Amino acid sequence: MMYGNILGYRKGKDGNPEIIPEEAKIIEIVYTKFLEGYSYQGISEYLTKNGYKTKKGSSEWKRSAIQGILRNEKYRGDVLVQKTYVADLFTKKTVKNTGELPMYLIRNHHTPIITPEVFDRVQVELARRNSLTPVSDKNVSKKSRYNSKYALTGLVVCGNCGSKYRRTTWARNGKTKVVWRCINRLDHGTKYCKDSFSIEEERLHAGVLKAMNSMLDNTEKIKALMKGSIAELLSAPNTVMQIHGLESSIKAKNNEIVEIIRLGVENRETRESIDEKCRQKHDEVSKLQAKLNAVTAKSQIENTQTSQLRAIYDTIDKLPGKFVTFDDSVVKSMVTRVKIISKEKIEVALFDAVTLTVNI
Repeated sequence: MMYGNILGYRKGKDGNPEIIPEEAKIIEIVYTKFLEGYSYQGISEYLTKNGYKTKKGSSEWKRSAIQGILRNEKYRGDVLVQKTYVADLFTKKTVKNTGELPMYLIRNHHTPIITPEVFDRVQVELARRNSLTPVSDKNVSKKSRYNSKYALTGLVVCGNCGSKYRRTTWARNGKTKVVWRCINRLDHGTKYCKDSFSIEEERLHAGVLKAMNSMLDNTEKIKALMKGSIAELLSAPNTVMQIHGLESSIKAKNNEIVEIIRLGVENRETRESIDEKCRQKHDEVSKLQAKLNAVTAKSQIENTQTSQLRAIYDTIDKLPGKFVTFDDSVVKSMVTRVKIISKEKIEVALFDAVTLTVNI
């Protein structure tokens, strides 16, 4: 693990990564603010305003630096080996590994700054923000851009065409009214979306609160379902043992290939002869590697799903009795999607685990 450019760690006396408390605080702030709904720009401005410095001592926090912190598995206590490799042995030039060589994830390599649960929640939120693209062939509007100013930005979608809704202000006779409107309808009239509905923000907020409170009325049932899902994931076949077994098989096959080449060279066999003997082994290694990739991906998905469910369970367990006011930070942490069905009805997804239809 390299220490020179990673915020939060240094090389300890025993040679292992050691946490730098004042820098670790910055990492925790970045993750917390991101989950509170801050944009990259918002986090950058917060860090600059409060005098926090980058690893190089700069007060300027770039978008790429924030993204790098949020995606770096080292803050979870893991290490991904072989992200880069030496492409030219003479110039020693290193390039990004985009699949040319295998990468290996070492779990629990060192003391984490961010808990696995929080790290996994951030990866899910990163994917959600990156997915703010049209979800219908009819939607010809440009990609939505994440905006942290309003809790529902990027979450409200049109039940007719699938496009995102945009918050806009209407002015009539000297009076203003805030409404949410389908982007396709705003940008193109009825050409692509004939039957969308404008929803007044007050009614939209009231509907979301109604859904959140409805979920509270069924908290125990939802928690029981989540416990069942977590137990099901934990009782699944042990993918770790499968991974170790496949890795051992691949190693054994590779050793056999090395031995075939060694004997071929000693016996002065032709290159064609050696290649022919190795071909079957290479095919076997390729098949084993494909299985290993699939099992590893499955294991990572199971770990992420378990962490997500546990985080949601803990959040639900700490919810108050009832929601009275629309709080942006609470809504951002709970609501993952709002579909406008009609002027009187919306569909609200909470934690990506519960979907409720309510009248507004």
